[in-house]
Amino acid sequence: MNNGLKCICSTCLIGIATLLPTLLFAQKELKNTDRARYADVGYLKLGFGEVNQQLLTEKQVQKLNRRIQQIQMDYGTVIIMVSLVAEEVNEWENGQLRGLPRHYRGEDPRVARNHVTLLFDEENGRNWMLYGSDNALDFTVHTQTLSRLFASAYRNRKAYRPTMRLLKRINRIYSGLPVQRKQALLHPSLSPAEWVDLARAEIDFSQDFESATRHLEDAVSLDTTHADAYMLLGYAHLELGNWKAAADALERSWALEPGFDTAVGNVALYYLLHDGRAVDKWVGRIREFDGEFKEKIHEMAHYENGGSFIGNAARKVLSKLFQREIRQSELEEMPEAEDRVH
Repeated sequence: MNNGLKCICSTCLIGIATLLPTLLFAQKELKNTDRARYADVGYLKLGFGEVNQQLLTEKQVQKLNRRIQQIQMDYGTVIIMVSLVAEEVNEWENGQLRGLPRHYRGEDPRVARNHVTLLFDEENGRNWMLYGSDNALDFTVHTQTLSRLFASAYRNRKAYRPTMRLLKRINRIYSGLPVQRKQALLHPSLSPAEWVDLARAEIDFSQDFESATRHLEDAVSLDTTHADAYMLLGYAHLELGNWKAAADALERSWALEPGFDTAVGNVALYYLLHDGRAVDKWVGRIREFDGEFKEKIHEMAHYENGGSFIGNAARKVLSKLFQREIRQSELEEMPEAEDRVH
């Protein structure tokens, strides 16, 4: 793996910050996460992105982030500023870092809809502008102006003045939009699939099951045939202890599209309800998905965190019910005694 890609992979960031008057689902993660050191360079948070700490003072970053947060509050816009060292610039131009913008946008579909992203060369301020699917219509016509505005003010590896000028112009563009257009950007109408993606991220990254439940209810209100939405809704209610709601959602998901995750959810639900007969029934259903079952057992046997699960309850229940299978999976990959002697 080249150093540029290693820089991305090792950060493990989920780019989330304030979007609406309420918080996006994983803002807390950002406060405790820093971009990995690259070429002996440290980075400071700037909006959803990160900038070489040699280009800005901490006080300047605080001023810029206040401006960015205000734009986010007013227009629902995520600002992503990312500085690139020389090697990263070359890789970006060669198409090797095309996943970088998505890396900073994270998993919230609202961010993909409404963002302004600037990637820039730390040496000279040369830059690339990207926008969300919703606000591209409003900003594409301004791309050359915004790019030139930033580059012309960039002097001696100092990023404060050009960044502040850029933010002021972004704010001016948004403020000049018709009221209805501003409202459409601030309150996007998500599709059922987008609501499901948002809820899945809330469950995976922030364990915010209450918010996930609300967003999944939005999804199924728009599409009553979305099996994954009902399945995730069952898991969210399961974590919240809403047994009846969990049972109803999982039942609906199974009726629409029987699946391994839905069967696992039912096992966890009825185990927690001490319904042995129902547990046995759904354990049998789990085993029908032989490949997925073996993969899950392998994860539980070989990963410290027990592998990937939609919720904590399912992981704990399966680890109790399938201890023998988990142990067997551990033994299967251990070298034989004779091999260990040699």
